[in-house]
Amino acid sequence: MKKSIGIWLLVCMLLAAGGCAEDVAQEETPSGSGEGTQSVAQNAETSMESVESIESVESQEEAVRKLTEEELSDYAEYINSRENNGFLSCLYESPVQLDLAEVFYNGAGLGAPAGVPIEEVRQDYLEASGQQQLETDLIALTTAQIDTFLKEKTGYGFADMEKGMDFIYSEKTDTWYSQHGDTNFCFYDCLDGQETAEGKITITYQKRESWEPATEYELVLQREGEILLFVGNRIK
Repeated sequence: MKKSIGIWLLVCMLLAAGGCAEDVAQEETPSGSGEGTQSVAQNAETSMESVESIESVESQEEAVRKLTEEELSDYAEYINSRENNGFLSCLYESPVQLDLAEVFYNGAGLGAPAGVPIEEVRQDYLEASGQQQLETDLIALTTAQIDTFLKEKTGYGFADMEKGMDFIYSEKTDTWYSQHGDTNFCFYDCLDGQETAEGKITITYQKRESWEPATEYELVLQREGEILLFVGNRIK
């Protein structure tokens, strides 16, 4: 704002100086010549363009704000929750490029199909997989559960995804199964970030503990009212 005031003062000075120059030009220039007036007008126009350019830059700077330490802490808590952690386990430029097997590897905080006895769920999995018994933990999610969850978290449905679901599917119950005893859950620390006036949030983060060399990633979220949508995740 101070820069803008300074520029406006400069414009006024130029106009004042131009006025004096115009008086001299009128005395020295034969009647009917408009060169002095044209010069003043050109100087004023150039000054105005400079002011508009500076104000445009300042407006863009004000439209993007740096996230506070408190906000970064809140976002770290958000991405380290079981339901959101899987969205950081794969890289994508668009939500439709998500690796669903990574997103739902730990179940994404979703429980087994409501109203279905656990024994029926297990039996359905054994029939669909051709196995005799369960060896480890079982993740069971219906197509409806997956579709609803993806729409809430990305704005896109199950059918919009480019990659299929690498789980065992039971056509009988429209349920997707995965059996495993490990986890892909990681804790992350948010290092820096910014948010635009349009609600686009960009966060730089890294894994809290990793055997790999320290790598910084960039997560992109979109704020839609009280909802946060996952937009992209890439290596910075």
